[in-house]
Amino acid sequence: MSESNGKVCCNCRHCKRIPQKDYVECRCEIDDRYLRYTEVMESSCRRWSEELTHQKYGRLEVVSVANVKEYKSKDGRISRKVLWLCKCDCGNNVRVATEELKKGRTKSCGCLRKEYLLHKTHGDTHTRLYRIWKGMKARCMITTSQSYKWYGAKGVSVCKDWLSYEPFKEWAKENGYNDTLSIDRIDPYGNYEPSNCRWATNKEQRNNQRDYSNKEWIGRAVICIETGEQYISAMAASKKLGIDNSSILKVCKGKRKTAGGYTWKFA
Repeated sequence: MSESNGKVCCNCRHCKRIPQKDYVECRCEIDDRYLRYTEVMESSCRRWSEELTHQKYGRLEVVSVANVKEYKSKDGRISRKVLWLCKCDCGNNVRVATEELKKGRTKSCGCLRKEYLLHKTHGDTHTRLYRIWKGMKARCMITTSQSYKWYGAKGVSVCKDWLSYEPFKEWAKENGYNDTLSIDRIDPYGNYEPSNCRWATNKEQRNNQRDYSNKEWIGRAVICIETGEQYISAMAASKKLGIDNSSILKVCKGKRKTAGGYTWKFA
């Protein structure tokens, strides 16, 4: 703002001072109307006196004023918002409001967000596979998880490669994942890693559960009495002979006589 003959008028580049008899009148090129000095003090034109042309905001360079949007409130007052024509580093033009530029809420024509989504995210946040991966990590690594006491607290961990979602997703696709299957550890006492995991049905999961009724046998080796062969665990014997591991354990605990035609005992 500046003074002329004791009167105040707008001095921004959008207005021209036109001296009159006893007051100063400004013609606003944007509003396309004349304002006396008393009106100029309240005109939204005052906000435009801060020139943004050629200034840089993120990837945007301000070229010129694009247009002015008017909004009428319920009480009849009119407010105006200045839109600036900006050129992005990628070559696109975009119109941005003054406050969006000055507060840093708009930094590009939209290309910045597209690049961020391309390089920083996988786009699977709302998929079932992503929820499986997230749940797997939670029960092994987050102490407040309801399942942590059965996994992380028992020493079950997630392999280093699977701490990132992309390697886990790649393994899942290569090993027959579909929405009817869930992740299952082949050795229920082992870790989450490619060599110990598979995609299994609910029935296969139930047949491969840990038995929590008696913790005395956990981690103990078993011996087949007929052959005299020793296995590091009931699961190892089950995998080699094709016998249900829970049946072997029941024989070892005296709950049944044989499993797979053999008698068993703990080493």
